[in-house]
Amino acid sequence: MLLPIICRASFFSLKPNGTTAHSGRTGGDGRQHQPEFLDMGSHSHFCVNVLRADQIEIADRFAGRGGVKGSARYEGARWSSHATGALALEGALTEVDCTVEDTIVRHSHALILGSFRHVVSREPGPALIYHHGAYGSS
Repeated sequence: MLLPIICRASFFSLKPNGTTAHSGRTGGDGRQHQPEFLDMGSHSHFCVNVLRADQIEIADRFAGRGGVKGSARYEGARWSSHATGALALEGALTEVDCTVEDTIVRHSHALILGSFRHVVSREPGPALIYHHGAYGSS
């Protein structure tokens, strides 16, 4: 099943815990995704994966660079499943397993409001950052 790729996440509250996630509604070619891909509200969960600085190739695939489309964007990475059913990227610095509380769709993006259920934090290291069209690390 295709799930939206979360392109940005923010954690805004600890009690009750809360997060927002942002998902683009268009592909790398600028065309609209299929309706089932857009309807994050039909999914009860999502996982925010914080990539390591050395995971640029995975980030590029998720972004559809090089013409990679659809489910092929998920290839080349290993996945595991959290208790909620959310897929987590094995080897990520951090995984935040979340349940969806609400989805707001506007124009080219969807804002997903959720609460986190479980956090996995691995050995510390630099995180991958994408800023002003280039990769960097923390």
